[in-house]
Amino acid sequence: MYPLTTSLPIILLNLPAISTALYDLYDHVKDGQDNLHSGLDSTLQLHHALFETCQGEALPHLAETTKHLTRVGTLRALHPTLVERTFSTLSLILRTMSPFILKPSPEAQDALKGTWTEVRPYLKPKTNKKYVRKCIADAWAGIIRKARSEGLARLVDVLLENEAEGLEAVWTNSLKGTSHNLHSRALPVISLLLDRLIETESPTQLVTLNMVFTALVHHCSSSTITPVVETVLAKVAPAATEPSSSTSTATTSISIMSVLSTILLVRKGKRYPESQLKPTMVKLQSLLPRLEEIKGSSEEQDVEWRKHYVLCIMGSLQAGKLAQWLSPGVALIEGVWNRLVS
Repeated sequence: MYPLTTSLPIILLNLPAISTALYDLYDHVKDGQDNLHSGLDSTLQLHHALFETCQGEALPHLAETTKHLTRVGTLRALHPTLVERTFSTLSLILRTMSPFILKPSPEAQDALKGTWTEVRPYLKPKTNKKYVRKCIADAWAGIIRKARSEGLARLVDVLLENEAEGLEAVWTNSLKGTSHNLHSRALPVISLLLDRLIETESPTQLVTLNMVFTALVHHCSSSTITPVVETVLAKVAPAATEPSSSTSTATTSISIMSVLSTILLVRKGKRYPESQLKPTMVKLQSLLPRLEEIKGSSEEQDVEWRKHYVLCIMGSLQAGKLAQWLSPGVALIEGVWNRLVS
């Protein structure tokens, strides 16, 4: 490789040949051996340095590099040091390339989709070991945290286009911060995911997000989870000034109310912020007219709406204390009872 790397112009000119040489070495790393003296460790450091040097010029090689690194990292009996080095190299390469892979150009979009296609199979819980899923999720979380505005929207759309089993690990790892806190980029990601859920009403997305919010409730304290609760509450029902039919209102609300009920019921509501209990009950009380509209309806979406609405009320009462039970809890219970019982 030395003659091909004497200067930056020479490196860029010979980038395909250099990449092929690295791929050949990865192909010769054998399964069932620790490969401790194979030169793999040094090669991984060189590969990261190559992407650091070439930046956006290396974009066409990102998907193929990801394919080889994920294969090597999952080899049986590979030495733990090399496993860690392989996945950390993948993570560093993805972070280095994130400004280029998130651009709106067709080349960047192809690279993003190709790279995601290579890592997606390693997220499946039943076919991959737990450490593999965590390493892949950690590596991809670096891209999510670097994404902003339109770049984030494009990234989310690619990930949701063909929803992968185990995708909740990627979202959860990207949203979690240190010491029971949220990551600084968590709220924009959560808001965008909720918007996409409202738009699509996808059952798969709903299951994934409920798993994500369950993990966040376990990870966060009652104070650090407050911004998440506020974001979800803001999506529960459309604003009164927004023109929408009653049917679209019900469709919009079902999935978000399912998410709200999940947050309320996990850990019996002990992590639900006390400051948000009364606003939650008031929000639920404002939806009583909707309950009146669908009273007695046997349509599937109306039944689901009633189910999640009552679950939210149960969760808020369970999480609440005497002060919230008296006001607005009593009025909420009476309102629901009068509309459910003829």
